[in-house]
Amino acid sequence: MPGESLSAVLSEGDAFAFGTGTATYCDGATVVGWGHPFFWTGTITMSMNEADVVTVIEDTSGFFNFKIATLGEPAGRLDFDGNAGIRGISGQAAPSVPITSSVEFAGHGATRQGTTNAFVTKDIFFSLGWTSAWHLLTNLDYVSGTGFRPGSSLVEWTVNGTRQDGTPFTASFDNRYWDSFSITDASVFELAGFVDQLLFNPFERVTVDSVDVGRAELFTDRRTIDITKTQASTTSNPDPVSDFGFLRAMPGDTVTVDVTLRAFAGEESVETFELQIPEDFVGGYGSLSIHGGRLDEFYYDPYNPESATGEVQNFDDLLDELQGRDHNYDLVAELTLFESYAEGVAIPQNGTGEPPVGPVSSNGFSGDQNIVRVKEVREFDKVVRGDRFLDLEVLPESPPVFGTLFADLSGDNEVGGGDPDGTGTAELNFEGDQLMFDITLEAVAEPIIGAHIHTGIA
Repeated sequence: MPGESLSAVLSEGDAFAFGTGTATYCDGATVVGWGHPFFWTGTITMSMNEADVVTVIEDTSGFFNFKIATLGEPAGRLDFDGNAGIRGISGQAAPSVPITSSVEFAGHGATRQGTTNAFVTKDIFFSLGWTSAWHLLTNLDYVSGTGFRPGSSLVEWTVNGTRQDGTPFTASFDNRYWDSFSITDASVFELAGFVDQLLFNPFERVTVDSVDVGRAELFTDRRTIDITKTQASTTSNPDPVSDFGFLRAMPGDTVTVDVTLRAFAGEESVETFELQIPEDFVGGYGSLSIHGGRLDEFYYDPYNPESATGEVQNFDDLLDELQGRDHNYDLVAELTLFESYAEGVAIPQNGTGEPPVGPVSSNGFSGDQNIVRVKEVREFDKVVRGDRFLDLEVLPESPPVFGTLFADLSGDNEVGGGDPDGTGTAELNFEGDQLMFDITLEAVAEPIIGAHIHTGIA
């Protein structure tokens, strides 16, 4: 009724968010309230609830007084947030997305099963992803006993939803975290980005039906392992190259990498990777990367939906990308190779030592150059930290050199003096692994023509 308290509920449960004002107009089932907007976002979906005002606090600045209220029973559904206020329909329940979690802090013997119902899901100011993160943070802080505690964690979650064509989808992920200041805060941000990437994806309209954090554990100890050193070699160049060095290889080579690791307060250990360069790789430049987990932060920008989708082309690709990306507990060895040698381009005899920058045609690069990736991942029960990089050049066994060389030949003997004077011309053609040339000498009864020699690098 007009004059009664009216609440707009964004979420309820462990992560509670609502605003309270006054109903100003009623017409049948239609209710208008507040006399001003909430978020001023037009069409909305929120729960319309009754409220009990405990007290009104006077604003000594003279700007606005404000209420302290407790939330009452649901009364309907809010569907519009505009200049004149908010509008609701009595008797209609607002749809919500359940967010659940199971959290544990074994060190303190504390566990909790949490539940939140989110009514607002696709508002960039109050998205389902951030409501999910807030829900998880609330429960982690509850079992932790404080919001600021260093430590480690393991979090697993599953998102269920419906695609634009009505078919269901499921996306799951897990990760480990470590933070020296607040492990509860550090454990929730990736969940927010994961959910919002699905919900705000640029490929098709989807709905998220549930978010379940099936396991979230806190640990008091520091569970990290650091990359301290790498050494790499190739089959054709067996001398080891250390961190941030330059490797040379040939197609078909095996790149062997020894990675030295040190666990926190533990001993050193060595992990050995063997990465195979494809035999049909034509040659070029690239890099060898050794790193823990993702090199870039997982972040979603709702104002730029393509900010985190990279080379993803559709929703199926997005599901694969989200679930298949590296974890914080992964040790990753990855070769990235760019084909850079093309017809009409001479390859330097000993390599340049520096990869070309950009798609410069004179260096053999093209705008649509082929990229080859070779990757191996090892999992640990700790967060893997650090990274190392080495530049790499792959020279073919017989580089594809193409071109023509003209030369004048001359000798010291006079014509008719017995030996030919050697004066003449030579035409040399470079084609792949063959050096072919025709030589014509003056004062020779039978000129040498069409000599054909197989060679390596000329």
